[in-house]
Amino acid sequence: MADEATRAAFMEIQASMIELTGKLKQVQNQMRNKEGDRKRAFLTLEELRPLPEETNTYKSIGKQNVSGGYLVSPTRGPLENFEG
Repeated sequence: MADEATRAAFMEIQASMIELTGKLKQVQNQMRNKEGDRKRAFLTLEELRPLPEETNTYKSIGKQNVSGGYLVSPTRGPLENFEG
């Protein structure tokens, strides 16, 4: 009887440990991703800092495969035809 109770408790603790280990790895991956985002943001800020305030800049809105699209200035129209 005591062996069965000990074995059941061990199995429960082992299952909990496996679950928590998975969660720990997930959080570590999230931390690694956020650190990369932080470094990219810092480098972007360092590149933008010396630019004058009136300089037009553009914010990235995601990744996209562009075929025959245009890069557009808000005041001048198409700047160049993008050939990807």
